Amino acid sequence: MAALDAARLEQALLATQKPDETEARRKQADKFIENGLKNPRSCEALINLLNATPPKPEEIRIVCAVMLRKNLKEYFKAVPDRTPTVMSWVLTAVMKDPARAVRRNLGDCVAATAQYIMDDLEPSQPWPALLETIRAAVNHERV
Repeated sequence: MAALDAARLEQALLATQKPDETEARRKQADKFIENGLKNPRSCEALINLLNATPPKPEEIRIVCAVMLRKNLKEYFKAVPDRTPTVMSWVLTAVMKDPARAVRRNLGDCVAATAQYIMDDLEPSQPWPALLETIRAAVNHERV
């Protein structure tokens, strides 16, 4: 199964969110997303949607963050050289997203990443930026 691209993923996510879409169209979009997420590299499309400028609708970003959390471990295993980049990105994203609900779900991505590091990686790969970000978040007015 090929990895999802951000544009097609966004269209499918929008179709699942629209009340005026037919049930058949929503099921088709759900199936497309489900099949696409079987490829761990589809996490890159989720990250691209979360990083988009201008930002995608909040509902889309929430769903992307939830899907990302559920698929991060497989992504890290499939593309281990991208782990440090994603570690940095989730910390930045959780601090910069303007929507509290999105930040909360991105916080779950941070937790999933930390759990992966603790459970599946060598102890030699620390994540010092995690503590620095937590300290900054405690003092941040939006959190």
